[in-house]
Amino acid sequence: MTEFLYSAWFNDFSADPTDQNREWVACIAIEADSAKDAQHWGDVISRGRAARMPKDQFVESSIELAYDALAVTDWSNLPRIHYGQSPSDQELGW
Repeated sequence: MTEFLYSAWFNDFSADPTDQNREWVACIAIEADSAKDAQHWGDVISRGRAARMPKDQFVESSIELAYDALAVTDWSNLPRIHYGQSPSDQELGW
């Protein structure tokens, strides 16, 4: 399995429209067989969040190899999961 950096963008509808934090991003390291699998699983988790928290609308996601993101991403506090794992909101930090 390979590790990928998954990023999901959300809009917080409870925030003021002029608030710069109205759009926010969550990053998760996902270990999967392929980028397609990692992005799919991240989207499942993100859409689950949006279903539980209607104020947060899932907008889009991106995926990249962890190796390619090492230079620009602080991995020390990044939640790490495996494909198929269903982490709690607390484990993900959102």
